[in-house]
Amino acid sequence: MGNALDASARALWLMVRNDGGWWTASQLTHYWRPTFAQVEILAYLEALRKGSFLERLGTSYAVTPDCKPLPGLSLLSKSAPVTTTAQALK
Repeated sequence: MGNALDASARALWLMVRNDGGWWTASQLTHYWRPTFAQVEILAYLEALRKGSFLERLGTSYAVTPDCKPLPGLSLLSKSAPVTTTAQALK
């Protein structure tokens, strides 16, 4: 995997941001099969969370307004609604 925030981590972050909502590692593993194994997905998710690029709630992850955008990108997707922690708790 190398650098935790490489092009693969960026692609994963963009997918979560663009699709919106909260995603579990299992859901993302199914979506990205066969590109990434679950252990890789978990490593990317945690690296992105530790950098404040993703928020974790229980076992789910999302790009929320409290997150930082990846360098050169925006938190806002042209297609997905903004995801908040409050929405997930409803």
